[in-house]
Amino acid sequence: MLMQDIINDVIKSGQPDFPFCLGWANESWEKKLWNKDCSGNTLLLPQTYGGIQDYTQHFYAVLPILKDKRYIKVDGHPLFLIYRPYKFDDLRNFISSWRELAQKEGLGDIHFVAHARGMADDIQFYFDNGCDAVYTNRVRNGILQRDLLSRIERKLCWIFGIPELASFNKIRKHAVDYADRQEFLYPGIICGWDHTPRSGRKGNVFTHFSKTLFKKHIEDVFRLVKDKSPEHQIIFLKSWNEWGEGNFMEPDMEFGRIKIEAMKEAFEEINGK
Repeated sequence: MLMQDIINDVIKSGQPDFPFCLGWANESWEKKLWNKDCSGNTLLLPQTYGGIQDYTQHFYAVLPILKDKRYIKVDGHPLFLIYRPYKFDDLRNFISSWRELAQKEGLGDIHFVAHARGMADDIQFYFDNGCDAVYTNRVRNGILQRDLLSRIERKLCWIFGIPELASFNKIRKHAVDYADRQEFLYPGIICGWDHTPRSGRKGNVFTHFSKTLFKKHIEDVFRLVKDKSPEHQIIFLKSWNEWGEGNFMEPDMEFGRIKIEAMKEAFEEINGK
């Protein structure tokens, strides 16, 4: 079943009765063979942009979803995440065209959120090109911004083709930033990482993951948003079920339910329950 069929069933049935929003994965579709050297991938459908006519067709394809009563709104406007905004040369015109169509169709506006590529230096670019907010996703800072010994180790791993190991405790400390206390910067929670199923020996693996460290990470992120206005207390979770990258919240044989339990406990403690 295609993702489009799934979301259409959700809209038609009205089930589950749970808030949701759309994230547009604007990237090419590939058949990944998961060879250790990443060879053998086949391009199935390239991501292209066809200008105003294409943007209009796209808008009307998702309009019934945006109008659904369960759809998440920020400041009264549907939240729409763009996954690869830095690969979209016509981003400003796309956003402008959708804002006009949203006004025409009674939505008022759309709350556009850019997914940052992990570094702070590109955040202003998204605001300059019309986005309302940025999901900062600073985990990449934790991979790159480490001490000299760790950087040397990273380089050697790349040269000799062995997985790079990084302590989750070190990663979590770089995954949050005081800047994310700003109203329209939305931080994220990372729930593990093991990219070796896709990248083989050149993958990254977060080690020494535990319920205690994960709970501390969640609490750090919660503190960034607790003083924001309720409409902007937004946190993204990476991810619910990204099994191909060892990045998931769903219970499994190794961790059981500890990730979900850590989330619940952190939420109750931050909120004084």
